[in-house]
Amino acid sequence: MFLSQIDELGENTALAIKIGLIIIGVILFFMDKFTTNNNNHKSVS
Repeated sequence: MFLSQIDELGENTALAIKIGLIIIGVILFFMDKFTTNNNNHKSVS
């Protein structure tokens, strides 16, 4: 699996990459949620 290959780079590097991926995922989730709510309000009016 991809995440197990990251572990070969070192423990600290792997942890930093995994945390970075989680943060990017959270940002994308909230950006999608925000834009979806805005589009719904515009189409109703």
